[in-house]
Amino acid sequence: MKRTSVVVAGILFGITVGTSSATAGTTEMPEVAKKHNCNACHTVEISDKPMPGPAWKDVALKYQKDPLAKVKIVAQISKGGNANGRHGNMPAFSNLDKNELDMIVAFIMGLK
Repeated sequence: MKRTSVVVAGILFGITVGTSSATAGTTEMPEVAKKHNCNACHTVEISDKPMPGPAWKDVALKYQKDPLAKVKIVAQISKGGNANGRHGNMPAFSNLDKNELDMIVAFIMGLK
């Protein structure tokens, strides 16, 4: 994804760069992720069980030094698609509101 489209996604979704400390640092999947059945395709930790989506610790590692991480992850969740070619296409979750997206991204980026 080009940087300009990431910035546009940030503007469209009203995203602020940074993470909320509300869920950062915990390894229990937040209720909002459970509500939207994210665990059908994702695990927190890397698992022996094959999953359609990447483990969220892998996502956190991938974006740990990227200042636009939050914008990119929100765009991926909202628009869906294939982020890296390894996994199948993620469906769009455009029904999540800004607070739900912020909670999920803060959780992911808080993983170590």
